[in-house]
Order: sequence, then C-alpha cells, then structure tokens
Amino acid sequence: MMKSKVKLVTQAIIVLGLLSVTGIASAQNWVKQSDMKVARVEATTVDYRGDIYVFNGFKAGIRIADSVEKYDVATKKWSIISSTTTMNGSAVTHNGVVRVGADVWIIGGRIGSHPGRVSDLVWIYNLDKKKWRRGPDLPMPGAAGGAALVNNKIHWFGGIDAHARCDVNTHLVYDLSKPAAGWNNITAKAGMPSPRNHFSTAAVGGIIYAMGGQYGHDGCPGKSTQDTTLVHAFNPKTNKWSRKADLPSKNSHTEPGTFVYKGDIYTTGGENAQDKVWKYNPRTNKWSTFKTLPEKLVAPIARIVDGNLIVAGGGAPIARNAVNTVRSIRVDNNPPAVESAPVEQVSEIEPTQEPKPTFEPELEPEPTPEPIPGSQKPKGDTLISMEAEYFDINKKTSSHQWVRTVLGNSSNDDAMVTTPDEGQLAGTPQNTPMLSYMVYFNHPGKHYIWVRGLGDTNKSGNGNSDSIQIGLNGKLADTAYRIDQFPDSWTWSRHTPSNPVASLNVVNAGVNMVNIWMREDGLAIDKFVITSDPKFVPTGFGPDVTDGTKDYVPPVTAVAVDTDSDTANDDSADNNASNNDPADTDLIKDDLIKDDLVETDLADEISNSSELSNDEPIENETDGSAQEHDTAELNDSIQSDSIVIDLEKSDTADIDDVAVGNDETVPAVSVIADVESNNGVFGGSASMMTLFMLLALCLIRTGRSRKLCRVC
Repeated sequence: MMKSKVKLVTQAIIVLGLLSVTGIASAQNWVKQSDMKVARVEATTVDYRGDIYVFNGFKAGIRIADSVEKYDVATKKWSIISSTTTMNGSAVTHNGVVRVGADVWIIGGRIGSHPGRVSDLVWIYNLDKKKWRRGPDLPMPGAAGGAALVNNKIHWFGGIDAHARCDVNTHLVYDLSKPAAGWNNITAKAGMPSPRNHFSTAAVGGIIYAMGGQYGHDGCPGKSTQDTTLVHAFNPKTNKWSRKADLPSKNSHTEPGTFVYKGDIYTTGGENAQDKVWKYNPRTNKWSTFKTLPEKLVAPIARIVDGNLIVAGGGAPIARNAVNTVRSIRVDNNPPAVESAPVEQVSEIEPTQEPKPTFEPELEPEPTPEPIPGSQKPKGDTLISMEAEYFDINKKTSSHQWVRTVLGNSSNDDAMVTTPDEGQLAGTPQNTPMLSYMVYFNHPGKHYIWVRGLGDTNKSGNGNSDSIQIGLNGKLADTAYRIDQFPDSWTWSRHTPSNPVASLNVVNAGVNMVNIWMREDGLAIDKFVITSDPKFVPTGFGPDVTDGTKDYVPPVTAVAVDTDSDTANDDSADNNASNNDPADTDLIKDDLIKDDLVETDLADEISNSSELSNDEPIENETDGSAQEHDTAELNDSIQSDSIVIDLEKSDTADIDDVAVGNDETVPAVSVIADVESNNGVFGGSASMMTLFMLLALCLIRTGRSRKLCRVC
C-alpha cells in the first residue's frame, strides 16, 4: 500500500512538473496581433504614454510611406493619425529622432522614396495636438546618423554627407534652453569616432550610445559597404567618446527597433542579426541574446510596452519586402507604470528636468466646413466647368498615359484615367502624365477647384488610386498639390491633406492653362469646376460645360475607334481605322488618333515663354538647396500668370516616368478612344491642319486651286 502511494505521489510530481514546463513554454510563444495599416521598414519609432507612434518609413519596393501611425496598446489596434509629404520635406526616412515631452523632433533624413535627397530640415510633431510645425534647420544636410536628448540638449552626429555618399563625423548640439543660439558644431572637439551610418542610438544615465552601423552605404570612393560590431559611448559632460563592448556580431539597420527599457538597451533584428533581439547592460558592459524572432527582419519597429515586446513591420528579410505583420511576446510581469504626463525620454536612471518649450506651436487654420450643396450656379464672376476629356494637351510618358474611357454615370459618358494601373505613385509632377486645359479667368485672385473623380478611398480615408496633382501654367500649386478622397463611386472633392480646401491663385486674368498630373495611377476623373465662390458645392454632374467665356461651344465628341497599339506611334498608321463596338474593346494603352496628336513637353514651352511669372517652382528632389515651407504657413501668395503656347510648334516627346509604386489597383475599363486633343478649334488643338485640308479639297473641286497656284 505504501509503495502504491509513493508511486502515485511520484507520478503526480512528474505531471505537475510537465504542466509547469508546458506553461512556461506557452508563455514564451509569440502572439499574432492586428496588422499595421501600412507595411513599413526603416520607419521612425517613439513611445509615449504607453502607446507606439511610427513615422514614415518605406513601403514595399522602397517607396515612401508618407503617414504617421499609432498603436493603441489598450485596444491593440493601429490607426493613421497624420500624413506627411515630400512637398515640404516631412516625408523622410534615415532621419534622427528625439522626443521632448509630446514633441517628436524629426531631424534631417532623406526625402521621399529611395534613394531620396538628403535634407537639412527639422520637423516637429506634437502627439497631443496632432499638429506639425517647423523646427530649426540643420546647418548642413545630413541623414542616417544618430540623435539623442540629454540634459535638455539635442545631439545629432555621424551619418552620411549632403551627397548621400560618404560617412561623416559631424557632431551638432542644440540647447533647448537657448534656441537663439541655433545648432552648435562641436565636431572639432567631439567628432564621432569611426564615422559610419545606419547605427543604433540610445541614451541611458546621461550617456549616449552608438551601436554597430555600416560603412560606405552609397558607395563612397575607396570604401566598401560593410557592417561593424563597434560600440561607442559619448559623455556630454566631458565631450569625450569611449569604446564599449562590441556587438555579438556585426550589424546595422536596427534603428526603429532600438530602445531603452528599465535601464537596459535592446536592439531588434537588422542586416546581420536578422532574427535576434540583443540586450545590452550599461552597468556591466555586456551583451546577451534576449529573444529570437519568428522570422528574419531588417529595421523592424520594436518596443516593450505593458510588459510585452511588440515587433511590427520591417523588411522580411530585406528592405524591399516591407511587411505589416505585428507580433508580441510577454517579457515582464512587473512593467513600470505608464507615464501620465510628458517627460524627457532619455533615461530611467537619471531623470532630467522637464525641458522648456523651444517653439510656440503655430496655429493652423481649422478646416473649412463643407457647405450644404445648393444651386449649380455659384456666386462670383468666375465659373469654369470642364469635361476631363475636353483637354487641349495630353502629355504621356514612357510608362503611363491618360486615356479616354467609357465609365457608367459619368457626365458625358466618358472620363479620363491613367493607365496602366500598376499601383504607381508620383510624388512630384516631373515626368508624369499631364492633361492641360486652356480656360479663361475673369479676374485674378483665389479660386476654388472641385474634381469629380472615381478612386478607391476606404472608410478610413486612405486609398492607393485616389489622388491627383493640379497647377497653373505648368507649375504645381502648393494649395492643390494633392487632391484626394475619391471613393469607388463618382464623388466631388476639393480635399487636400495640408489645406482646408484645394485652391488656385491666379495672378493675371485672362487665358491660363490648368494642368492635371497623375499622382496615383488608376484614378478616373470625369469633370472639374473652378469658381471664386468658396461656398459653392457641385452636385450630380455639376454645372454646364464652359471654359469661363460666355460663348463657349463644347467640342464634338470623337467617334469610337479601335486602333492596334503597335501602330499608335507609327507614321504610317491608318487614322481612319474602322469603328468597333466599344463593348468589345478592352483597355488599349495606345489608342491614338494621329491627326489630333498634341504631345509636348510643356515645361520646355513654358521655360521659353517671357510672359510667365508663376508659382514658386517645385524644385527637383535632387537639389539639396530647395527651399521648403511649413504646411502651416501655406498662403494665397502663389503666382500663376497666363501663358500663350504655339501648339503647332510643339515637338512630341516621350519622357521616362519616375513614378513609384503603391499597393492596389482598380478594375480596368473599356477605352472608347485615346484622343490626344478633343478641344481647341473645331474640336481639337491639332485639327487646324484638318481644316486646311478640307478647305483645299473644296477649292480643287470648285476649280479655284489654279488661281491660287498662279499666285504662289
């Protein structure tokens, strides 16, 4: 009997032991969380009051993810809370970051999609007010360096030069208590040792750590691209750098997943660490492997919040393959309390005094509420209402073009759409398909523009084929650089991310050219309306068509054609192709009517015109000297002069498109005709030649051609 009891007790102990081990193992399993709204790699990460905030980064294909996303730890949900843009330089990667209370400082970086020009701008985003404002510009452009906040001073050091090629040892300091002093260059006495880029940065106990990194990222002459194990520490009190224990192995690209938790530094993934989470103890100067990730990731987002290590996004396993996957694992059963008020994010060991605010937030205008739709006759002197297919110029590129399509519920049974729909995004109007319309403004000043479009905006206000760019006389307007909010049904919109409503500022009354550039391919536009009445809201198909004059007569709609795409650019192509049933016609990329071809490089035409005094130019993104402006300071001072263009002298030009891809596509539609010009004299800017030919035929038939020949 005793032996039986002993046996039972032994078995019970073994079972309990196994259950205990199983429980421990289960607690260490990674748990799948809700995906991010946008797949991101090499993003900028901060935590604040228990939540995680992610800025920009790259989407798949190393394209800029121009938004700010928040992870709410309580709901375990992600949401887009703000947008950024390449237009003002806030859509950056490879930037430094520090959090000063609720203010997130985005320092330098590379603007837009890869590779992106190096920036000297500083942008500040207030997490409480969800507002952007400009900070103090760097004295020189810089990117892929490190930033840290210690003792009320911001340090910016290392990284790559203004040409994005060679590593620099630059070390700048900005004293938040002395903003008038600007950035102080201390490179001569405290330059970064062994200059490199893409290293991780953290501050603990008043000491700044630079860990790992990469040499020769963009092919500096004489340098080969390679990662390093080096770790250096900087003491601001002595202005001295010192060597610390090397990383377990060489590594770089861990910046978004590097953070401080309970006095220790953690780095997540990376070029060589891949699926490893490393932990560094500054007190013992030792590294250890903390966790192993479920997959290999480069530059993922990572933080420990509420006792859980959360790892989101990253490149799996390379930067070009950004993912939006989110996983978590329990690592601390006794997490610290969530901060209830803004504090300096530097050290849990030696908290510093709350920094004094450097900049007073610039008040941004409240969005103008949309008025209730009313009459189709707006107040004011100006009314321009134009069908999208009544263009004067249609400029295509080597990869994309605007084509005329048949779409249901469009105002003239036709619309214009950019094809092919490959999920492309053009951050600027340079080398993108363009439609141009010659219209008449009765007076100068501010005018409001509405566009009737069909895209893919979802309930959260996001889409991948739902925005266009608009300007005057060949120059993009700051106040209409991105008109969006077009869902999958015809919708009138004048919404822009940075302005209450889209508008154009006309300097000279009279004939001006309205330009519409592709921003996201796949968007269809049906009509646009320009009016001086800020309260006017178009409904249905909008007002009757007019170019702003009282005697405007709409052009005759071209008949349907079915032209083989291979003959679209052939001089011998038959311009009188037989008509086919549009219902049997699929989307044809090069369905051109040769006689109406008006393909011109508008930028060249405009640059040669002495009559233009236009908007501030949109600078080339490779020009580091471009002057950027705070979106909060956008005003009505944009100039847009009238223009006279000799269309018959314009040369045709195919220009390579620099559009960068987005994620989704919209269904293809049937093409009725890709007419290069449907407006102008007798229904087309190039139709004057046709008119002369018809006149010559009439003269020959009446026998009067001989007299003309004698005169010649």
